[in-house]
Amino acid sequence: MHRTLRRLFPLLGGLLMFWLAFGCQSSNNLNGPRTRLAKLSVSIHSPQEGLSTPQNALIPFTATAIYGENGEVNEADIIWQSDRDGIIGVGSAFSRSGLSVGRHRITLLATGPGGEIAAAQTRITVTANPGGMRVTIASPPAGAPFAAYEPIPLHGRGKSADGQEITAALSYTWISHRDGILGNGAEIAPAGLSPGVHRITLAVTDDSTSGGGQEESAQIEVVILPDTSAAPLQVDILSPQDGARFPQGQTITFVGAASQADGTPITTEGIAWVSSVDGQVGIGESFNVAGLSVGFHRMAMIASTPDGRQKAATSILIEILP
Repeated sequence: MHRTLRRLFPLLGGLLMFWLAFGCQSSNNLNGPRTRLAKLSVSIHSPQEGLSTPQNALIPFTATAIYGENGEVNEADIIWQSDRDGIIGVGSAFSRSGLSVGRHRITLLATGPGGEIAAAQTRITVTANPGGMRVTIASPPAGAPFAAYEPIPLHGRGKSADGQEITAALSYTWISHRDGILGNGAEIAPAGLSPGVHRITLAVTDDSTSGGGQEESAQIEVVILPDTSAAPLQVDILSPQDGARFPQGQTITFVGAASQADGTPITTEGIAWVSSVDGQVGIGESFNVAGLSVGFHRMAMIASTPDGRQKAATSILIEILP
């Protein structure tokens, strides 16, 4: 599991300790928008208590977490949790849709630099979409940060208006507003995205007889961190071209080049090729592959130095035709 996500689960244990230590003594502490513990103060600004919104509507989540008089809390130590959906976001500000339909008790949990814990709550209701289809995004938490070389675990589900789960991989398309299509399937893991905030849309089509091609979507935001290395690696995909299309079963040759800042080439063991749909499919500067799944693939070339201390990635989009 991705290292960022692994950090979140110990915080849930801290939340449980918070409930045990303070919940029975003063249950009112968590009923309002703001609570304090020692020097740590947290406030939820949005969503407001009692909000009712359709599943496909973007919900802004904003909060303030202050340590002492004006000390800020690390963004990674600000966790949002739903009593229905688990961890739904990270950081003081993000937007998302795709929560499960129903009532949610949203808990904001912040951890201070000295291990102090403070929490605040708000309650919202997510209603069914007007057309009846349901689309949920279970992973990753909105606002979660990733390095460009780290595959992002995008997991979603769609249900038709009559409650049937949509299972066809090609009915699911993930799209970044910065980089375009990321792949087809309910669960994909793209890497090599450009730095910055990505608003990622999961678009689901119900192609069943009763669905008649009805479409619905959900969105989250994730953050791709910039490479702050003093001497970043150079990684280039030379072939195929971005946007290339291939018939199913055709052998595809991938060629790339990677080097350290001083020009030292990175060779076979230091290069991995990863499909957002099919996972790792090759290694080295060049390789051939056939039998990729039908649909769109975000193909990432991930390079690392021999000691593993530096990594970098880039990606292209290809499509496998049926």
